[in-house]
Amino acid sequence: MREYAGSAFHPDFEQNRRSGTLSVGQGQITFVVDDVTLTLPLQELDISMGGAGKRLIYFSNPTVPDVTFYTADRAILKDPDLSYHPACSQALGGVRRGRRNRRLATLGLLVLAAAAILAPFLFIDGLIRAAAERIPFEWEAQLGTVMFDSVTQGQTFVTQPELLEQLERLTRPLVAVVNQDNPEYTFEFHIVEDATLNAFALPGGQVVIHTGLLLAAERPEEVAGVLAHEISHVTCRHHLRGILKRAGITAVAACLIGDIGSVSDLLIGYGSTLAILKNSRTFEYEADAVGWDYLVRARIDATGMIEFFQRLQDHSGDAGDLTDQLDFLSTHPATADRIKELESRPLPEKSQYYQFEMDFTAFQQQLRNSTTQPSPDSPAGDESPEGANESQQGVDHEIRNQG
Repeated sequence: MREYAGSAFHPDFEQNRRSGTLSVGQGQITFVVDDVTLTLPLQELDISMGGAGKRLIYFSNPTVPDVTFYTADRAILKDPDLSYHPACSQALGGVRRGRRNRRLATLGLLVLAAAAILAPFLFIDGLIRAAAERIPFEWEAQLGTVMFDSVTQGQTFVTQPELLEQLERLTRPLVAVVNQDNPEYTFEFHIVEDATLNAFALPGGQVVIHTGLLLAAERPEEVAGVLAHEISHVTCRHHLRGILKRAGITAVAACLIGDIGSVSDLLIGYGSTLAILKNSRTFEYEADAVGWDYLVRARIDATGMIEFFQRLQDHSGDAGDLTDQLDFLSTHPATADRIKELESRPLPEKSQYYQFEMDFTAFQQQLRNSTTQPSPDSPAGDESPEGANESQQGVDHEIRNQG
């Protein structure tokens, strides 16, 4: 019986996910890791493609609702025990049709790329999105590492285990939902001592949160709303799409025709300038929408995202574009139009909302006691710390002016 590298989602696993091996036989597909064995019957088995670039194969069964398997090894689709099982013929047929359609779509994109060389203003956003999906995740993660080392140089991290454990409780339900669609990302959250109201995510899944933002929020749902927005920049591959847009049609065409290696140095070169932290208004609206969907699926009260934007507007006394008034909104312009658009989105019944397993006020007090930065309400919060060196001030200024 052949084994395939794969993973499984189960509510009893840490972060809901573990990696192991898959095999097919005796009328079921089996997942094994250490002393854990999970099975899904082939009868009524659902098979679908997912993940970035539709590179992963998912297996689920309505008779076992809490379990989902996935693998990147497409050889499993040709496993005799699976491919010849009568109950799986329809599901496999749908997967094959989907792959055939994606090949046709790729061919169509190549035609569009040729047209774009003659008229680059046509179809460019769709071409960039398709090109970004062809960049290997490993390269994206490497770019994120380079950027993380650059933007956090000289920063003081909050490292107290009890504070990081509380942060993990806050991020856990959101990450569990995000990883259902994007299991290739392993998100890491870092708190840095900085009184500015800011947070940002980097390619691959590194997320940096300023103490000022955590102390300004009134409830954990507000922080979750900010993080959902930031995580969406990663899963939508906005950083890569921003690089490709700046690099031009030649780099986009290279990705589309399979010459990925020619853009590897370009990714690191653009990433080291921090320029790709500046997102377009289109990306911001997309991150709002995708982040909102993540919150709703995680049963987190998504109005926390709106509340944080509104609080910042009230604080500034300006209901319009606040990019000049607040550090957080210099990267995330929370205009009245964006808030209005979010308020129009449907929400589940309040009785169904997730209840965070933490005392948020106590978390904030412990965070306040453990840091040397002034609170967001302090007049000193808008000034550079006394004695800060010029290079660090330059990094701070550049981050605050990214989007």
